[in-house]
Amino acid sequence: CGVPFSKRFYMPHKPAKYYYSIDYSHVHLVVLSTEFQPIWEASNKQLRWLEQDLAAVDRSITPWIVVSGHRPLYISDYHSDRVKLSGLQKRVLEPLFQKYDVSISFWGHIHNYERTCKVLYGKCVDKGPVSVLVGTGGKQTTPQYFARAQPAWSVRRHSAYGYGNVTVTRDTFDFQFVDSKDGTVQDHFTLHRN
Repeated sequence: CGVPFSKRFYMPHKPAKYYYSIDYSHVHLVVLSTEFQPIWEASNKQLRWLEQDLAAVDRSITPWIVVSGHRPLYISDYHSDRVKLSGLQKRVLEPLFQKYDVSISFWGHIHNYERTCKVLYGKCVDKGPVSVLVGTGGKQTTPQYFARAQPAWSVRRHSAYGYGNVTVTRDTFDFQFVDSKDGTVQDHFTLHRN
């Protein structure tokens, strides 16, 4: 997890930053570090950078804002430490996600798949980001980590190796979660710009 990627992959900034953003087609993609500097700490430079970055997005060019990080924002997990970290991240990120109308967020770390409704502050809402956990590409999946009771904000949970397919136009953001074993689509949703 975390730091070694900067030595193995091309990074858009030199020297490598552990958080950055890029524009690609209709998407403004923000990559956050959830490992290197805890984003919930008041002195965190990353959080100040994030607000400046989101404020500068030109929605006429990049109508979709996608945020990504390693440790998930929403998980229906029974491990209290992971739920606590998720809560710390939500406390600082959700106000910014709401203020700047973040479209969707992608996360990893937990070796399962889980998608939320449009969610803010633990409640399904008409206008808010969808949170997607796609931690199913490496180590064995861990269905035993799902809490028995599925929260109201958790729309779909799946525990098998898989990957996501994303198709983006100016007006739609389409996502499919595909099971690697048999190629079946286990989840699919489309977001529409207002």
